[in-house]
Amino acid sequence: MEVEQQHKTSPDLLPAKNSTTKFIRLAGITLIATYALILVGSSVRASGAGMGCPDWPTCFGMLIPPISVTQLPPDYQQIYANRGYADTAFNPAKTWIEFGNRMTSLIVGLLMLACLIYALISQRHNRPLLLLLVAMLGITALQSWIGSVVVASNLHPLIISTHMVLALAIIAFLHSILQLARPAARLPAQRHELWLFACGMLLVIQTGLGLQVRETVDLLGRTMPYIRDSWIAELGTPFTLHMLCGLIVLNLFAHTQLRLWRDEKLRQQLGNWIIVWCAALVANMLVGLALWLLDLPAVLQPLHLLCASIQFGVIWHLLLYLLRAKAPAAYGNR
Repeated sequence: MEVEQQHKTSPDLLPAKNSTTKFIRLAGITLIATYALILVGSSVRASGAGMGCPDWPTCFGMLIPPISVTQLPPDYQQIYANRGYADTAFNPAKTWIEFGNRMTSLIVGLLMLACLIYALISQRHNRPLLLLLVAMLGITALQSWIGSVVVASNLHPLIISTHMVLALAIIAFLHSILQLARPAARLPAQRHELWLFACGMLLVIQTGLGLQVRETVDLLGRTMPYIRDSWIAELGTPFTLHMLCGLIVLNLFAHTQLRLWRDEKLRQQLGNWIIVWCAALVANMLVGLALWLLDLPAVLQPLHLLCASIQFGVIWHLLLYLLRAKAPAAYGNR
């Protein structure tokens, strides 16, 4: 008994445990900041502030954006028209919304870099984790470049959608990093991962339809800005399929959540994640219903995307957890 107690309190083991706990905390903060960035980024799109800064990485040629048109050259509109942005008009609210998005992106990038540096110091033995961090930084660098292309393309819908897809990829990376920082769990044989995989595939389809709807909404915002109550009728087949798919999502997700919750072992280890998923599902359905009934108010659109992103992250987290439990040696167990 004394030997076991000494092993538990061995000074040689405590630093490693503490460093892992600190890394997980840092990765968790980075994940939350990334979800916040998705909310801020989608607010830029919903508010029409995407060209609030018509250049990149500066904003109207300044590191800190102007707060008044008097800070700009009198012929600034002609200057940007010569660069291909014929309708540039300074709007302080939209400029600072876009600038806030850029600053949030910078903070997230610095947090990711901090994760890599701390992992190199405290997690050198965990090669899969280090490789994943390096890959995530590479994807993040690509995401930053795509952000500049969004501005250069004058908000091309396909580029914006690519920007969103990469954001979801980064979310998956961060959830994977949280997993690989810990040893794989030991769980009895189960088949929940098949249900989670089906949920993930359906959510990808639902998100793809949602992106098509979002592109149509952007177009309507430019061509029919003052008759918002007719937008729903103009959304067409993608919106109808998005709504029908939402009903399937509700039933499949609720069934899968119930299966996971009834598994006592999983409930003990993953109960908080299941609750988060359930809350995000309910919130997403309520926000989606409100969007339909209230003619797509801009303030609700970012919340709809945030709830979907959280569900995507949680599904990936749960699926990877179960896959590692079935084959711990192949998924970074130590």
